Amino acid sequence: MGKVGTSYLLTQLGYQAPSLLVYLVAFVLALIYMRRASMPCILTMVGVGILVITTLGIAVMQASLFDSRQAYGGDSERFAQLSGNIGLAGSYVRAVGLFFLVVAIFVDRRSQVNDWSESGHP
Repeated sequence: MGKVGTSYLLTQLGYQAPSLLVYLVAFVLALIYMRRASMPCILTMVGVGILVITTLGIAVMQASLFDSRQAYGGDSERFAQLSGNIGLAGSYVRAVGLFFLVVAIFVDRRSQVNDWSESGHP
């Protein structure tokens, strides 16, 4: 990767550092609570894995796109189209990762029976 692509990649990783840190914390917590709630933890790790790979993959693909544009003098229209396609694909894959996190919240929930009439509440 050339100077422009590397600079772009490092900048993007800097911008994504807070999200990556949250993903790391989620992954560690999923490992800690694996015995207590295995299915939610597995789904959390899958979701976090997808989000991390997507974050890094999109940044690398965009950095490569910047390098190729500078190296080959690519036209602006093609660059914009490819950049938009990368962003769109990243959005769809991130949605899948978030789907796994939402499913992890609700899987293996036990129904709690609250009989208000027995406790004196209307």
